[in-house]
Amino acid sequence: MTPELEAKFHAPSDEDLARLLSDRAFCRVEPVGELAMGARYFDRPDGALRQNRMALRLRREGERTVCCLKLRGTREGAFSARPEFEAEAPSLQEGVDRLLCLSLPLEAAALLRDTSFVELCTMDFSRRRWLARTAGGIAAEISLDRGAMSGPLGARPIDELEMERKAGGENAFFSLCADLSARHGLVPLAESKFSRAAALWA
Repeated sequence: MTPELEAKFHAPSDEDLARLLSDRAFCRVEPVGELAMGARYFDRPDGALRQNRMALRLRREGERTVCCLKLRGTREGAFSARPEFEAEAPSLQEGVDRLLCLSLPLEAAALLRDTSFVELCTMDFSRRRWLARTAGGIAAEISLDRGAMSGPLGARPIDELEMERKAGGENAFFSLCADLSARHGLVPLAESKFSRAAALWA
């Protein structure tokens, strides 16, 4: 398990995105391609995962399906750091079984055992991706997500830019994101997709 380090912003215009990808901080930027993503979020019937600031997700990522458990993390403005565990699996139950084979914290493992799960919301979006590298050894995946999330109480759009660390130190990565945000007028997005979706269920 490695902490997920990322920064989220409101999606820029196509022109501003092109300028961002051409920023002087990057020595190389490679397009990775576009993926169709479909995510479903779940909780126990008693809501214990949300109460402990955890999120259980089954997500289709192109041709593969991944089950992910996100644990309690930290967030400051656009920037977040959050431990997560992933296992490739075709279904939620198989995914949970495989997550339980990993080195989960005892509290998290206990919340996944011997319980059923209820679906909270769904998300469908396209993700365009670029891998950007700096001369200082930072590698970041830059993603543009566009689509929608839905739940029992309605729907909300997904329109955001995400930068996720792939290599390099934590401080250097967040410093890079802050510099890029200042130079290109990026508007921070202070909540994750799952946090924003909370308004869509009772």
